Amino acid sequence: MTEKASRPSDRMRGTGLVYFALIMLMLTSACQRPTEVPWSSEIEGSVFEVQVEYQNKSSGDGTTGSSSGRNTLTERIIEVDSKEIIVEYDYAPRPRRYVDEQPNLIEWEFPATISLKHSDDITLQNIEEITARNTEWREAAGIPNEACGLWYFTWNAFKVECDPNTVIQSLEAFILFDDEIHEGQEIKEFGTLKTGIIKLVSSSPLTFQAEFEFDPEVIRESRAEQDVIVAQMMQRETISLENALEGRATEQISGNLTATWELDDRGRVIKRTRNSNITIELENGEIEKLSQKQTTTRTLQAD
Repeated sequence: MTEKASRPSDRMRGTGLVYFALIMLMLTSACQRPTEVPWSSEIEGSVFEVQVEYQNKSSGDGTTGSSSGRNTLTERIIEVDSKEIIVEYDYAPRPRRYVDEQPNLIEWEFPATISLKHSDDITLQNIEEITARNTEWREAAGIPNEACGLWYFTWNAFKVECDPNTVIQSLEAFILFDDEIHEGQEIKEFGTLKTGIIKLVSSSPLTFQAEFEFDPEVIRESRAEQDVIVAQMMQRETISLENALEGRATEQISGNLTATWELDDRGRVIKRTRNSNITIELENGEIEKLSQKQTTTRTLQAD
């Protein structure tokens, strides 16, 4: 049994509740590819280590803040043809601290096998397996079905996920398949006002870049959603998204994103960097500045 879902926005679990939820949800949408040209230059059987690093900075109201982190997955190319790529993602191997150490039940999401097609649709291939692991995790942790979708706070902010397709959302920052990265190509990033035009910035290594302007309303909605989540986690009076949006209505928001792609000699994207900067002027005249650098790197593993 499979379930179809469109390519989602990027959400990385465990990076904390920060205003960069929008940015971490960013999505690269390629234009339609000619059917007579092979869709991907990936090679069946190839194994990559994919690492996503992020650095967040914020300032405003006389204060500054920063956070950083790194997440790593193993990517295995299972099948490649002219219409789709089938790929398995799993946690990178880690040494056990104890001989009889058992897997952590909170890690229910992987391994996950996806099918990525021309239309940029992603299908989760092992949805039943992931659903079973999610159920096992929630039962072991004593989490009732009523808690699905709720946020809680321990040492970090976490959301109780019950929909297996949220795994696809978690994978967005790791997925680099895109054979449409070439000079002059139009490309779209989630949350931006219009497409960017890809420009060649280096021939060795082959590197391309595009610039985008953020849509203020998308950022405003993301900030309002964070207000709702924070109120929920801190057990304050519940607020609706509508009320949260009203509270953010006077903010003057602007921002830009620069995306850079590095390709190998086969034309595969092996590195993507997203640099974003957002400026928010509050009603009282105070200025908030938010920035993030997100770098995804694929490293081919030896046979």
